Amino acid sequence: MQFPPCPGGTIYIIRAGDTLYSIAARFGTTVNAIMAANPGINPLNLIIGQPICIPVPGPTPVPCPGFIYTVQPGDTFYLIALRYGTTVDAMIRANPGVDPNRLFVGQRICVPVAPVPPVTPRTCVLMLSPRVSTSNAGGVLWLRTDQFGTTQI
Repeated sequence: MQFPPCPGGTIYIIRAGDTLYSIAARFGTTVNAIMAANPGINPLNLIIGQPICIPVPGPTPVPCPGFIYTVQPGDTFYLIALRYGTTVDAMIRANPGVDPNRLFVGQRICVPVAPVPPVTPRTCVLMLSPRVSTSNAGGVLWLRTDQFGTTQI
């Protein structure tokens, strides 16, 4: 039986009833970390007796600065970033331990939300309509300038 390379981790032999989720929970790691440590493993077809590498748990993950997205067929970091208005670099930073070249359908990743620019307060100027006064019939129309601190020209 050939064991996968597992620097600093633990070799675990798959048993009946195991899932990557149950193994990850047992060892205090994540499914993504196990997938990254075992390239080529099929999470939907684990083989009893198959050795896998359980990586050492890393630091507590930082909360996702956006939302969790489930990878769909054909997805890439580039296409996801384009769809949600972020960048590939931001996607990589938000998903430490995820290989952007090895996404798998069903994998849950963080899509960071692009920062919303601060709203600049705007000044609103209220323009009052000038009043027009009339004199007797046939008289002259006068613009009332006294209300606005202006003079008639």
